[in-house]
Amino acid sequence: MNLRKLTSNPISFCLLTIVFEIYNRQYWFRVIGAVAEDYPGLNALLGEKKFDSLVLAYLKENPSTSIYTSESWIELPKWLEGHPELAPRRHDLLVDVARLEWAYIEAFDSASVYNPWSNPILVS
Repeated sequence: MNLRKLTSNPISFCLLTIVFEIYNRQYWFRVIGAVAEDYPGLNALLGEKKFDSLVLAYLKENPSTSIYTSESWIELPKWLEGHPELAPRRHDLLVDVARLEWAYIEAFDSASVYNPWSNPILVS
């Protein structure tokens, strides 16, 4: 498909702009959804709207540099420490929940998880 041909026609250009906007919005919905899966406790504590705002604020200050979603959130607990305005009354709880949920992510994604099938004594 010739992009120059598409953009020369005003109607095609408008349609192309709409398609790109839809893609852009869907990308952010997917990012927020992925983070909500990794941090369900934070999502529950803050509520959906505040959680979405937290994700977007974090990404503004810490843009993703990895193709792996979870690697983008390494600094979230530390970042939350410096942002008490997100939940003034429950800030300490918020930080603790973020640390706990990050620990779960690290434990689950760890490459050094013990594999009992690699032990020749157990396998034989």
